Amino acid sequence: AEKKSLLTKIFKKKTEVDNETKTNLQSSTSLTNIIPQSDLSKFYFTYDYENGTGELYMRVGIAIFSLCSMIDRSLSFVQMIEAYLNNPSILNDCKEIFILSLISKITSLLFIFIQTFFIFKYANIVINFGKNSAVLGLIHIVSTNFCVFFRTVVRETVEEIKHHHYPIVHGSKVHLIQDQHEESVHLTNTTMHPMKQLGCFKSVFFTSDISVGIIEAQERIGPYLYPCVIEYSLMCLTVFYILWSSIEQRYSENNRYGQWAIGNDEKTRVLNNQSKLQEQAHRFASFAHEKRHVNQFVIDCGKSTTGLFLGIFVLLFTLITLIVYFIYKNGNTNKAVQISEMTELLLVSLSFIIVISLLIKFKMAKFNYKPIFEMGYNETLTIVGLAGIYLFGFYSIIAILENGINSRIEMLSLSIQIASIVEATLQSVLIIEGLKMFTKDRFIKKDKPGRSMLTLLILLDVSLWLSETFSVKKYEMNTIQLDYYDIVFWSIVSSVSSPLAIFFRFHASVCLSDMWKTLYE
Repeated sequence: AEKKSLLTKIFKKKTEVDNETKTNLQSSTSLTNIIPQSDLSKFYFTYDYENGTGELYMRVGIAIFSLCSMIDRSLSFVQMIEAYLNNPSILNDCKEIFILSLISKITSLLFIFIQTFFIFKYANIVINFGKNSAVLGLIHIVSTNFCVFFRTVVRETVEEIKHHHYPIVHGSKVHLIQDQHEESVHLTNTTMHPMKQLGCFKSVFFTSDISVGIIEAQERIGPYLYPCVIEYSLMCLTVFYILWSSIEQRYSENNRYGQWAIGNDEKTRVLNNQSKLQEQAHRFASFAHEKRHVNQFVIDCGKSTTGLFLGIFVLLFTLITLIVYFIYKNGNTNKAVQISEMTELLLVSLSFIIVISLLIKFKMAKFNYKPIFEMGYNETLTIVGLAGIYLFGFYSIIAILENGINSRIEMLSLSIQIASIVEATLQSVLIIEGLKMFTKDRFIKKDKPGRSMLTLLILLDVSLWLSETFSVKKYEMNTIQLDYYDIVFWSIVSSVSSPLAIFFRFHASVCLSDMWKTLYE
C-alpha cells in the first residue's frame, strides 16, 4: 500500500511537471512569434559565462587594484590643491595648465570608478547591437588603458632615474625658477617636492603640515601603489579586448544561459533549434529562477581542507617574514635582503614541488580535454605575466654571473631567478592545460584528485604575490643589477618587468581558483 501510494505521488508530480513544461513551451513559442526573428536580432545581447572575465576572484582583484589606483590619483589631486593654496602667486602665470591638470585628475578618478563598475556588471557581456559604435568605444577603452599602462611605466622609470642621479640633500639651497624671475629658498626633504605635472616651473615648496604629510605618504606608499596601477590597467585592457573580440558572437551549447533578446526590459528566449523545442522550453522555464541567483556562489570545499590549512600556515609565515623584513630594512639592509630572498626561495621551491605533483596527478587521473580551445582572458594574461618573469629573471641572471658569485646574497639571488623561471613555466603549463580539462567520470568527481594541493598552490601564489609586492622587486633588492647595468637601462627593464612578474602571481591564483571550482564539476 505504501509503495502504491508513493508511485501515485510520483506519477502525479510527473504529470504536474509535464503540464508546466507544456505551458512554458506554448508561452515561449508565442513570444518568438510576436517578434519576427529578423527584427529580434536587432535588440539582443548575450552573456558568455565561459570566457573567464566574470569570475568573482577576478572582479575582487580588479576592485582592489582600482582602489589603489584611485588612492594614487587622489593623493596627486590633493597635492595639487595644496600647491595652489600655498603658492597662489607662483601658479597665477600658468592657470590654464593648472586647471587642465586638475580636470585630468578628476576625469581619471571618474574613469577608474566607472570602468570598475562596468566590469563588475558587464564583464562577460557579448554585444550584438550597434556593432560599429561598440567597436569604436571598446577600441578607445583598450587604447586608453594601454596609454595609462605605458605612461605609468615611463613615469616610474623617470622617477627612479631622478632618484639615483639627483638625490635631495637635507638643508640644501633650492632655486625656484618661474619664467624670468628667480627666488632662493632654504628647503629640506620634508618641505620641497617637485611638481612636474603642472609643467610651468621646476619645483615648488610647501609649508603646511598637510602638504608635508601628503608628500611623505606618496614617498612611502608610492612604490607599492605603482604595481597595482599597472596590474589594474593590464586587467582592464584584457577584459575590454575580450569584449571587443566577442562582438556578435553567436550562441553555442557551451553557453550556460543561451541567447536572449532584450526589449522593453523583458528577456525573451530565441529558439534556434526547433528539434529541441521541449528541452529549450524546460531551460526557458528554469531561467527566471536561475537568473535571479546568477550572482550567488555556492562553493563545495570538499577534499581541500588539508591544503587550506597548510596554505593559511604558509601565508602567516610570509606575513611574519615581511614584518621582520621591514624591521631590519632601515637598520640592517643586508640582513633584511637575506630574510626576504630566503623566504621567496622557500616559497618558490615548495610551489615547484606542488606543480610537478599536480601535473603527474592530473595525468594519472586521465581528465578529458575540450576539443576546441582558444586563447582566452586567463591564458593571455598568464603568458603576459610569464614574459615579465622571463625578462626580469634572465637579465638578473646575466648580471649575477658576470659580476661573479662572491657572497650568500648573490647565490640566493641566482637560485631564486632560476627557480622562478622554471616554476613559473611549469605553472603556466599547468594553468593552460587545466583550464581546458573536464571530466565525466563520477569517481573523479567524488575523489577530486589534486584538489587539496590546488588549494595550497593558490595560497602559495598569494603569498608570493604579497612577498614580491612589498619587498623582492624593490631597488634595495637589486643592487647587483644596478652595479652591472646602466641606471637608465635597468630602470626601464625593472619598471616594465617587475609589475608583470608580480601580476603573474596574482593572476595565477585567479586561474587556479577557477580550476579548483570547475575541474571537478
